[in-house]
This record gives sequence, C-alpha cells and structure tokens, in this order.
Amino acid sequence: MDLTNSGVGLIIGGLLLGILVLVLIMVRQHRSQAHAGRPGSPNNTPGQSRPLSTPAGSTVVASPIAIRSRAFPPATLYAASGSLNGKSFVIPDGGLRIGRSPENDVVLAEPMVSRRHAEIISQAGGHILYDRNSANGTSVSGIRIFERSLQHNDHIQIGLSEFIYRLGDVAAVATPRPSDRPIVATPIYQATASQFDGYVVEGTPMGGGMAEVYRARTATGRLVAIKVPRVANDTYLMKKFEKEGTHIGNLMRGHPYVVHVEHFGYTRDGTPYIVMEYVDGGSLRERIGQKSSPDDIRRIIGQTCLALAHAHRNQIIHRDIKPENILLTKSGQVKVADFGIARLLSVVTVTKSGPVGTPEYMSPEQVRGDDIQAASDIYAAGVVLYELLTGRVPFPRRATIQGDVQQALDVVRRHLEETPTPPRKLNPDALPELEQIALRALAKDPKKRYQNGEEMAKALGLKPILSQPAPIQAAARLFIVEGPRRGQTLALSGDSYEITRQQLDSTDIAISRCHAIVWRRGSAFWLEDRSRNGTWVNSQRVSGEHLLSAGDQIKIGKCVLRLEM
Repeated sequence: MDLTNSGVGLIIGGLLLGILVLVLIMVRQHRSQAHAGRPGSPNNTPGQSRPLSTPAGSTVVASPIAIRSRAFPPATLYAASGSLNGKSFVIPDGGLRIGRSPENDVVLAEPMVSRRHAEIISQAGGHILYDRNSANGTSVSGIRIFERSLQHNDHIQIGLSEFIYRLGDVAAVATPRPSDRPIVATPIYQATASQFDGYVVEGTPMGGGMAEVYRARTATGRLVAIKVPRVANDTYLMKKFEKEGTHIGNLMRGHPYVVHVEHFGYTRDGTPYIVMEYVDGGSLRERIGQKSSPDDIRRIIGQTCLALAHAHRNQIIHRDIKPENILLTKSGQVKVADFGIARLLSVVTVTKSGPVGTPEYMSPEQVRGDDIQAASDIYAAGVVLYELLTGRVPFPRRATIQGDVQQALDVVRRHLEETPTPPRKLNPDALPELEQIALRALAKDPKKRYQNGEEMAKALGLKPILSQPAPIQAAARLFIVEGPRRGQTLALSGDSYEITRQQLDSTDIAISRCHAIVWRRGSAFWLEDRSRNGTWVNSQRVSGEHLLSAGDQIKIGKCVLRLEM
C-alpha cells in the first residue's frame, strides 16, 4: 500500500514538473516575441512598423512586458484634436514616428503634415521631440521647435492635430483633457537701449509674428534695423538662428535686391539678434490695394524674382515670400528680407485658437506637406503678383464661413483644388501678359511653373544681374572612418549628394535607403537628416539641416564618416 502511494506520488510530481517546464518555455517565447516586435529592436526592420491606432478614447500599449521592462518613464501621446482625436499612443523605447506616410507609428492623413514630420525618441532619461525637416513645422506650446526636451503636459501641434505629452501610468493618461493646460504664447521680447552694444534702440518694435524688428542707430547715427526672435528660450533653435543668420546672411550679402545683413550678436542677457540695413520705404503690404502701374508691378515682382534667383542658385529656398517680407526703399527698389531665417521664424498651421502664419501664400505642395522647392517660392511670388493686379489674393478668406480656423482651412483646401479667377475678371485694366505670368506661376503642378526666379524675372522683362564668376569650389569628400568600407571616400560633387545604405553598408538596417543629403551652399556644406533612425554629428543627433565644418564626425548606423575639405 505504501509502495503504491509512492508510485502515484512520483507520477503526479513528474506531471507537475513537466507542466512547470512547459509554462516557463511559453513565457520565454512570449518575451522574445514582445522584444522582437518593439520598434528599434534588431528584428523590426524599416517599413514593418505598424501604425499604433485604436478606437477613439483607447490607449495603445505594445505589451505588458514591454512596459515593465522600459528603461525610461512610461509616457503617452494623447491626441486632443485632429483626425486621431481621443486616441492615445504609448511611446516605446524605440521611439515614436509621426507623419503622413504609412511607415510611421502615428499616421496623420491630414493637410500640412509631411511624410516624415516629427519623431519622439528616448534619450538621457526622458523624451526628445525632433522636427524631421517638415514643410510646415512642429510647435510645442505655441513655439516652433526643431529639437525639444519634452515636459509633462506639453502641447504639440502638428498640422491640424494637437497632442498632449504625458508622463505617468498608462491608465492615468488615457483620458486627459486639452483644457488642463492652456497654451500661453511667449512674451514679446522687450528691448532697451542698453542691451545692444553699440546700438541705440528708437521707439517700439515694428512687425510681429515670430520676431520683432527694432529701429536703431549706430554710434555714428546711421539707421539700422535689429531683428530679435521671440523664441529666445529655446537654446537649440537659437543655435540654428545663429548659423543661418550668419552663413546664409553672408552668402546673400551684396545682392542689390536683398536686405543686407551687417552683424549677428547677443544682447547682454544672451538673446541673439541680427543687425540689418534699414529700408526706409516700408513693406509692399502698405501698397497692396493701391493702383500700381504695369511698369511698377513688373519692377517690384521682377526684382523680387531676381533676389530669388540668386538664392536658388545657392540652394536656398526662402519659404515665406509675402508682401511683409518684400521691403521697398523710398526710390522704389526692392529689398527682400529674411533669407536664411525665414524657415526658422515662419510656420504655417492651424491651431484650435486660429491660424498661425499666412496660408494665403502657401503652395499646393506645402499644403500637402511635401518638400519645399524653388518652385514653391515662385508660387508665392505669383500670389503677390496676383494681389498687385487685383487687390486681393487668389484665395481670400470668405466671410460667409464662420470662424478663423474654418476660414483658414478653406483657404488651404482651395490651394489644392481650385483654379484662381483670371485677374482681368476682377480688374479689366490688368494687362493680359501680366495675367498669364501670374497664372503660370500659380500652376498646381510645380513642373508647369517657372522653374526659378530668373526665368520668371525674364518673363517680366528684367534682365539677369551680371554677377562675378563663381569662385572655384574646393574639393570636398566624406572619408569613411568606421564601417565595412573603412578607408574609402565619397566625393561631394554637385550641389547635393545623397548618402545611402548601399554606399555604406547594405546589411545595416539602421541605415535608411536614402539616409541623408549633403547640400553645398556657396563654400559651405549642410547635412540634412532624412532617416528613420537618426544621424549624429560629433555625438549630437541632428534635426533637419545642420551646418558642417571640416573635420566633423558623422555617425550613420554603425558607420562613421569625416568631412574633409
């Protein structure tokens, strides 16, 4: 009897042990699958990430195990408005990509959202938001950003959508309300005469938007204009402001139809500023609606186009051509302002409180969130020409539509879908040839417009400006310091050069097929990151475009390249 009981006990014990082993194997397999499915893991190749979308009001969670093993505080992105309104997205360790393309983790099929718009990555014990060189910008709490360390309850505006970044338990962030924290605009910078060394400020600031312009005098009494950004508390943005304000300002200096940049400096409290020539005739905005002769119209738009031609030859896109940025001397000569910093100070989007920027001058490709190109500047110049011919923009806001937001959205839609009314139907005195120039510049297809400023200026009857021969460009190359092709070089020929996976390491899935582009502007090189997994310059991740210096170390995947000039 005792022997029988012992045998039964052994059998039962063996069964229990087998069940325990089976459970342990299943748990291990589940953990492996959860790890492989997380963005950024070795088995999750580009193009295989699944958009994290759920029914409204729910929270996306990769898996309970992924949350428990997280190296960073749990964080959630909550859609407070827009096409994903009410949905929440847990930010995994591998980061969260936002954009119009289906390859993103958060897919926004909306106007003004770029294919690769923004990305949140885990870094330094927190999360950093990067704008991925989008067409219309990314804003945090009302401020345009290129790189931003996120704080609990930050409001992020992308296209028509507003998101709230929350730290804490997933359950606690499933239903936050956008009213928890109102967006407060950054106060306008208050300049005083003592803060600009060598300059005395006169009166109140002119202009508005993302920057303030002060009239000032030098020690000799000469008038100048000083531009101060309103976003002085964003260190990364201010570094970009300095690089673009100095390098591109120098590149554009000397052109007769461009505002001359004299100096870049910092106030005594650390706020950056740009000193420019003072243009004494005001902006073109003050003349819109007044009757202008055909010769005046040809001259104003033609000179604007010649300024654009010079920029386009140097791979510079203005991005914000409108009457406010076309200044005039008292003698009537055009001076286009903000080359190089327009991309930093301008953003076109629609928030819940109203439009930001000037959607009336947006090109169709900018509305779609596509890359900005030289033809985008031509479209905006066409809008200004149309405005001079008729006294109104091609797609004005309609008073029959209630609310600023809906009016702005209507303007955006019409840029994509409607054909402008021919100018002579609004103003019979408009010359047929000027009407045709305006309508060609306003073509929906960029290929059907004038392809650069010089071509449009020629159509308006202005001759190209004879410039000095371009200086001989020094040879430059990228030397591969680390990687399978160590010791080889990539010659930087032409105005742009793509860096691809095939060139560096076809087996490294951390390198995108077109990972980055190096642009040549004058004698300088700019690196634009276009990847899914990021590009580092001297151990710092870059956002959008970055001005390179000789000797810079560029890390792409497992490869390291050095710029040699």
